[in-house]
Amino acid sequence: MIESMLSSIDLNDLKIIGMLIRGKTALEIADSLFMSLSFVKHKMSNIYRLLDVKRKKDFIDTVKPYINLKYLDDYIKEERRNKVQFMNNYTQQIQNLLKEMTLREKLAQMSQTVAGYRCFERNGEEFALKDEFKNFIRDYGAMGAISNFLRADGFTQHNWGTGIEPRHRVKFANMMQKYILDNARVKIPVLVEVEANHGVHALGSTVFPTNLCIGSSFNPGLYSEMMDTVGKEIELSANHIGFVTMLDVARDPRWGRTEELFSEDPYLISEFAKAGVEGFKKNNALICCKHYCAAGDCFGGMNTEEVNVGIRELHDIHLPPTEKAVKAGADIIMAAYNTVDGVPCHINSYLLRDVLRKQMGFKGITLSDGWAVSRVIEQMGQDPVTGAANVLKAGIDLSLADAGAYLKLEAAAEEGLADIK
Repeated sequence: MIESMLSSIDLNDLKIIGMLIRGKTALEIADSLFMSLSFVKHKMSNIYRLLDVKRKKDFIDTVKPYINLKYLDDYIKEERRNKVQFMNNYTQQIQNLLKEMTLREKLAQMSQTVAGYRCFERNGEEFALKDEFKNFIRDYGAMGAISNFLRADGFTQHNWGTGIEPRHRVKFANMMQKYILDNARVKIPVLVEVEANHGVHALGSTVFPTNLCIGSSFNPGLYSEMMDTVGKEIELSANHIGFVTMLDVARDPRWGRTEELFSEDPYLISEFAKAGVEGFKKNNALICCKHYCAAGDCFGGMNTEEVNVGIRELHDIHLPPTEKAVKAGADIIMAAYNTVDGVPCHINSYLLRDVLRKQMGFKGITLSDGWAVSRVIEQMGQDPVTGAANVLKAGIDLSLADAGAYLKLEAAAEEGLADIK
């Protein structure tokens, strides 16, 4: 019976089984096999369920007699050598590409000037890309990311009949990607982002309860299943990144966005953040966790207002959810609009570099909130060129809906204010 079960599982499962027998942890397996930690844990759960065991010791005792460990070890070593060689070649290709790219082409990867919901018009079942989109490709030779072409609401003025419906999602995405690859000098496909807080923000998507209701369930496992569904829909829609609110702590119920938050308790929020990231990342999609940080403690409950907390409260209350999300495999962290003790999050090198990068070990992308780069430059009373350079130095990699603010980095680089390699 065990033999027949083992024969029905795929090679990835067998490799994980072999390393489990060797006493490796899930994290060691993920590092060795170039897999995400959440993917390995998901696979382990499926294997245990298939073999009807609950403990690692019971699992090892059950399958060890049926596994040729030497053959599996040799296979894993050979595959790892091949993957290391592939990654080395891939890294070299990226370095060569960066050397070939112009400054403008690099800035096009960093600045989201064209919003997805503004880039098209629909006529019946056909779609056409607008001049704003085409002109950006013409002027900058590339496009790094674009957000929310699926979004349909009062803000975007898209609805059934004018927006992108479920049957159009892949068709439109492919059309847009083809235009970029056909017309950009640098043949890099664009990353497509979508709001996905309690379901994909798109026509025809499943709408789940708000985070406040989800938090009231005290059931992170169920939330993980929900986010698995959301990640799968994003992948099947030819999108790549989901924006999900999961880092904010509700400290003032007057705040109008409290329904986006799980709780006022940092421990409960942290457990939901961990579960959400792990569920989402069972799919071929990237998760952007927001907002970093302390947005739920804004003065007077007014959205985006200042936050006045000390270091102890910051680290004890507001940072634990982010740390849990990072450890669970968060791909992107979105900065918050607010200030923390007078310093806007988007220009706060302590938060973005010292805490997020060095202390938490975050390796992914830091993303601005919509129009936040322009906002922080105005807040700080800086000119657009100096301001853009300072935001980049503070640690924001990619700007969202910035009205061209990060494009000012061209002048900043020419004046020696920013080093863009």
